[in-house]
Amino acid sequence: MSYRIIATLLTVALVCGSVQARTDLGDWGNVMKLSVGSKIRVATRKGEVLEGELRQVDNAAVTLLVRISQSSRQQIEIRREDVTQVRRPSPACCLRCWGAGIGLGVGIAIGAESMRAVPAKIRVWGN
Repeated sequence: MSYRIIATLLTVALVCGSVQARTDLGDWGNVMKLSVGSKIRVATRKGEVLEGELRQVDNAAVTLLVRISQSSRQQIEIRREDVTQVRRPSPACCLRCWGAGIGLGVGIAIGAESMRAVPAKIRVWGN
């Protein structure tokens, strides 16, 4: 029974964390709050995805410094109406932690269900 409670609590924690992180997604004010120099990824209406360093943002546009080649960079301005999505790239360790958490929750849930299916007489946890 305690395994089931732990699995439920882990699932609720993961769901609540992802819902909380996704508030006010359509607000341009969130883009304006980003600090200059931060790395961002911008998706446009044309389907392009540009990743670079934030140089400037105002009510009309966002300006990025994008790496064109190994040695050159170009400053690109994208109008507000052309922007469909702005994100900060997630570090790889963050993605690994999410994967580990989800895997742990699923493993506990499967283990709890398999323990429930085994008759009580057969369960042996030690001597």
